[in-house]
Amino acid sequence: MWNSHKEKLCIICDIGSATVSAGLVLFTEGKKPTVLYTTKLPISISDKPDFNHLENLIYILFEKLLVLINTNAFTSAEFSHFKSKHIEHVFIVLSTPWHALKSSQVVISKKFSFTLDQDLIEESIKDEEMKFEQEALTGQFEQVKNKDIRMIEREMIAVKLNGYTTPHPYGKRASNAELSVYMSLTPQGFVTKLEDILHKHIHTKHISFHTFPLSFYGAVREMYPYEEEVLLVDISGESTDISCVRGGIIQKSITFPLGKNSAIRKVMEVFSVTEEIARSFINLSENDSAEPATKEKTLAAIEQNRDEWKKSFDSTCRELSLGADNSFFSCFVTTDQEISGMYITWIKEQAQPLGIKNVIFVDSEKEKDFIEFGKHVTPHPFIALEAIFFASR
Repeated sequence: MWNSHKEKLCIICDIGSATVSAGLVLFTEGKKPTVLYTTKLPISISDKPDFNHLENLIYILFEKLLVLINTNAFTSAEFSHFKSKHIEHVFIVLSTPWHALKSSQVVISKKFSFTLDQDLIEESIKDEEMKFEQEALTGQFEQVKNKDIRMIEREMIAVKLNGYTTPHPYGKRASNAELSVYMSLTPQGFVTKLEDILHKHIHTKHISFHTFPLSFYGAVREMYPYEEEVLLVDISGESTDISCVRGGIIQKSITFPLGKNSAIRKVMEVFSVTEEIARSFINLSENDSAEPATKEKTLAAIEQNRDEWKKSFDSTCRELSLGADNSFFSCFVTTDQEISGMYITWIKEQAQPLGIKNVIFVDSEKEKDFIEFGKHVTPHPFIALEAIFFASR
């Protein structure tokens, strides 16, 4: 990331199915990233998931977000000592349903030892990239089905030479190499539209697209470097993403279409209330602060959703082979603070048979040793998590 400049002023945008957020972040070589400004815009919950409608909302909210950055971030007290508004880089992080993912293990094995160089690695990864793209074109990934696609990530996560993990593999000899590769695709039209909107408001030469599961993985590796067996759970608006990390390497990611919005919809329906009030009822009930009648009715409303979510969570973990051996996993969870307790409880109820040894909610408290926030800046756990990841690259 650094090349020659020791300081880089960047924007991180986080695009999900429940909120669209952004942060103005100063990256300084050798120091923790500093968040100078954050803002987020909620995506209103429709009666049922409608992704065409959601996509159009994303474009509207993304533009509003950039206007807020231009009008508020650059005039904030935190930014006052900067002479230039030059943005070095804009990172756009996409959550489900805006991407398709695949993790692959590439094996290069020869009778005689060989030197692992850039050309050999590129050739091997290119083959996996072509397979992934072909799978997408044949409709195996609903997120990009029947759409033009763009590869936005193709990351070599780890390399093993003759069975041993090697952080600096180039130029070394081996008879067997194992490459762990993470790839992501997104609809071409979607990212092109975001780029067009961005160029109207922010002048920068460097824009890159990323996926939240890889950012989550990278940040947790920075924050908890000794955790080798990890389950990453991101509960977003319309879905839940689960990634399995074994031996420190992300192995597979699976999504199921149940997120926090399904529980909120139930409460909205039962009480005939707005989304904001439904969220409040859930939060108060989970913290045992609601009136007894309200608590009882709220918990009853989300009971059906709870059973369905837990069933999907269990089957996804089984598909990832959790509980099939003697491995024990630390489970890291990201979701909205106000409803986090509900999902943490549900995961803990299923933890033992799946080999989950502890459940950790990743919030601002967990991130504080790896990030700085300006004095007047509202902490934003997702922007912070992504900043930690980009600072490590």
